[in-house]
Amino acid sequence: MSDYNNFLAIVNSSESVSDRWAEAVQKVVTVAQAQGVTIDEADALGCRAARTYALGAAITDDELEAEAVDLAPVVAAQQEAEELQRIADSNPEAIQRLNELPPEQRISTARRAGLGANEVTQDHDEMSKAQALEVVLQIENPVERLRVAERLGIGRAPVSDRRARRMRER
Repeated sequence: MSDYNNFLAIVNSSESVSDRWAEAVQKVVTVAQAQGVTIDEADALGCRAARTYALGAAITDDELEAEAVDLAPVVAAQQEAEELQRIADSNPEAIQRLNELPPEQRISTARRAGLGANEVTQDHDEMSKAQALEVVLQIENPVERLRVAERLGIGRAPVSDRRARRMRER
């Protein structure tokens, strides 16, 4: 984000501007939460309508909400990129959050962070065979399903009985 030192100096020097800024931040945070994004005051600085409202301009709630709606995905993408970078840098807290994800999300998140499957901390040893099978059965792509099954240690899917009989009859 840009440098907002001048704006923050104005906010800190005037009680009325500070009150309007707090109100604008609260509106932006509420709109972002409705979209599932957590925004703090520093992120709200990116909302031009909120800054303009704090300085005393006549901004309607609809204008403020529209800009907050546009800001939420940008902040979410920035937060995700920062989290992926922390994972790539092997930050212990980020790795802990990664390991708390379900296995399929953990693998895809690790890939987005640029890690290979072997670099991800594996907790699948604690996973029962039934849980691993449940994860594998949710994968639609058969090639990916086999690859994940082998990685989780449950091997290839069994050959159907019909095919096995055919093979024995030969």
